[in-house]
Amino acid sequence: MSIRPEDAQAHAHAPAVTCCRFEAGTVVGPEQLEDPTVLPELKQSGFLQIPDDCLTIGEALGAVLQETVDGFTPLTPSLLSPSEAPDASRLPLGHVLPGEPGRERIARKVIRKHFEIKAVQLGHVTEIKDQTLYIRADLC
Repeated sequence: MSIRPEDAQAHAHAPAVTCCRFEAGTVVGPEQLEDPTVLPELKQSGFLQIPDDCLTIGEALGAVLQETVDGFTPLTPSLLSPSEAPDASRLPLGHVLPGEPGRERIARKVIRKHFEIKAVQLGHVTEIKDQTLYIRADLC
C-alpha cells in the first residue's frame, strides 16, 4: 500500500521501496512508495532485502525512474536519475518538494471553479462567455 502524501515528509529518512510496478520515466512521488511501517515485517519474513545503497524517501521523491521496476523494489541510485529541481509539471498534484524542515513547498495544485453554463455552441475558440460554453469547431 502506498504512503500518503501528507506522511511522506514524516518518513523522509525511511528506505524508499516501490509499492507496485512502475514504468521507466515515472516521477517518484508518495503514490509510488510503499508505506515504511510494513517494511520491517517484509524484511523479517525474508520477502524483502534492502541493500546498503537504498535511497531514503526524501532522496527519491522527485527523481525519475530510469527503468521499469516491480513492486517491493528498493530504489537505488542506479535506478533513478537525480533531480535537484524536479519539473513541477510532471509531479503529482499536491506533491511536497523536499527541503529544509518547515520550508517544504507544494509543487503544483488545481483550483476548481464552477461556472454556470446555460448553452453550448460551436465557435472559433474554446471559451466561456455570458454563461455559454463555446467549443472550438475543429475539436468536434
